Amino acid sequence: MGTYTYFNYCFILHKVDRLALWALKHMVSEDDKIIDKLPQHPFFDNFRWDIVLSYEGKSEILEQGIAHASGFISSGIYFLYGNSWVKDYDNLIDLFLDWIHPYVKHGVAYSVYDSESENVRQRYPVEKD
Repeated sequence: MGTYTYFNYCFILHKVDRLALWALKHMVSEDDKIIDKLPQHPFFDNFRWDIVLSYEGKSEILEQGIAHASGFISSGIYFLYGNSWVKDYDNLIDLFLDWIHPYVKHGVAYSVYDSESENVRQRYPVEKD
């Protein structure tokens, strides 16, 4: 069966390419659409890649921008936050963090294995200019 790991994260993303944004939106929406093309990274080689952000939890990706009479003007900045309960086989969480790293402007993530506070592992503090 395995034990679940609680994964909590909050990121400010920038310079996110279309393919990466599509993959992130798929991960948080839990839809069943078939994916034609995935970003090139070992994270996507794991057949469970699409549940890391939202399995038994809540996640969102929000776009920062300005509402204008002619439509929404994007700033290119995204907020990704949430939590999930995943079985962290094959270091799935670490692979996700490795993949998302180039897009993170600021962020933090931690995990708790087996719901015990002494097993808290800070995964990802990031501050970049």
